[in-house]
Amino acid sequence: MAIGNPAAHPLPRGGTDLTPKLDNYRFCNPFTITISWAMIPERMIKEHLNPADLPKWSESFSQVIVVQAGATRTIYVSGQVSVDPHNNIVGVGDLSRQAEVALQNLSKALAAGGATPADVVRLGIYVKNYQRDQAAVISSALRKTFVAGRMPTSTWLGVSSLALDDLLIEIEATAVIDAE
Repeated sequence: MAIGNPAAHPLPRGGTDLTPKLDNYRFCNPFTITISWAMIPERMIKEHLNPADLPKWSESFSQVIVVQAGATRTIYVSGQVSVDPHNNIVGVGDLSRQAEVALQNLSKALAAGGATPADVVRLGIYVKNYQRDQAAVISSALRKTFVAGRMPTSTWLGVSSLALDDLLIEIEATAVIDAE
């Protein structure tokens, strides 16, 4: 009798029991399952952070979530904008200034999770009414924060609006570090 042959293991009429009956076999189960404790994942730990030196929007979302799974910590940073800790927009109408402040806030958020810009593996960049000529301004700000040749992956999206009317750019990030 071939184990892989479905005809050798017919289902009972009208039944859906896919478990073969032991009396159909003339030998013991040839499959051995080995489970090692290393194969069983540790419980993930999630920490929600709202650093005091970032805008106060904890009623709507967490600024940072740190997920620890085994020996790895992944830091998810909500989109950072050009807003001071008192929720005032900085650099109204100035994309360069807003990109700079958004990246400063991003660095503060990363630090709260135990990471630095060097640990960032992905950026999401949202630009209000994006035009191609704005790329140089945004790239310049990014190069002041991230090391050339080791830039994180990124997606840039032009959007029609952001959370507040005067905001021009929002930058979110994902970073990965070793757990301590």
